[in-house]
Amino acid sequence: MRQLGLYCDAWLVGGSVDDDNPKDYDVVVPYSQWNKACMLLPKEVKFNTFGGIKCVSDGFSIDVWIDDLTSLCTSNKFSVAMHINSGNIIERRL
Repeated sequence: MRQLGLYCDAWLVGGSVDDDNPKDYDVVVPYSQWNKACMLLPKEVKFNTFGGIKCVSDGFSIDVWIDDLTSLCTSNKFSVAMHINSGNIIERRL
């Protein structure tokens, strides 16, 4: 997951941002970095129910999604997101 942040400008979204022991991690990769992200994913991946890619890395379950930050921020897909590389956090306020 850290590599997705370092090389693909990825964001950690949802409950896994502020949960100390999440059941899985949701990571969003921008469209412009998707090809790079695909090369970093393990060979054994599955598609989850909502169309994201589900994989296991270092014993952690990770769902990887493709989206851009503008679309992500204007949708109801998340309440909080953290830029993996910088640690910057954005929160959705209702």
